[in-house]
Amino acid sequence: MCCLGVLSSAQGQDSNEITGKIDNGSKREAVSAPLPSYRILSTVTKARKNREITFRQVEAPEIQEPLRWSSSEQPIEADKPNHSFVVSSVTYPGRGTKVRWWSTNGGEKVFYECWSNIDWKNLGGFHRYGSDSQSFIFMLFHQVAAELEEGETSPVLPNLANGARYMVTAGDETNDAAMDFIEGLHEIYDLRKQDLETAAVQRQVAAENLRIEKMRDAQAPVVKKLEVNFWPLTPEQKAR
Repeated sequence: MCCLGVLSSAQGQDSNEITGKIDNGSKREAVSAPLPSYRILSTVTKARKNREITFRQVEAPEIQEPLRWSSSEQPIEADKPNHSFVVSSVTYPGRGTKVRWWSTNGGEKVFYECWSNIDWKNLGGFHRYGSDSQSFIFMLFHQVAAELEEGETSPVLPNLANGARYMVTAGDETNDAAMDFIEGLHEIYDLRKQDLETAAVQRQVAAENLRIEKMRDAQAPVVKKLEVNFWPLTPEQKAR
């Protein structure tokens, strides 16, 4: 059942902050520890499209510590509520953005809807944020449309110069997590507007550069050579 559309603003007492860095589209250099020298037992080279991959079976090295996956992401905090949402946003230039979001925490899949005066492509540079009392994870799908759907109208929202604002048009506004989520994103936009807009432009430039690079590779393929060393684990290594 559609709720009453209430104009809201991002003015929470429990301030929200982005978890981690804002993605600006820059390439991340892989960091790896120096590898010891191996005794090569066999070598196989295979060509796949514009790649040449060399597989080397090597003598198993002595592993002092168990192998572990590492991540630069901060872990989800277990000492406070964590909420996750999927978000679909369509920006209509000059009219605002229609936003729908769904909780992925289980239970009934109820969607919420609002109109926002934010261009939501600027929120594509992060996917986690939180406050002292709770944290949020979201997956954002964004697109731009030239025209509203047939029979659809958009509400009149304040100019963005007056702050990030939204109007709820569907969903249960008594659901604290869902409302805190949309409120928090608008609060963050107010706090980090310049950073978010700059990163969005940088991502767009990086995407265009990548497109040009791929087009050049397609016109003049460059063989990329990869090397993979592998070995079967010994019973002692499996036991660790």
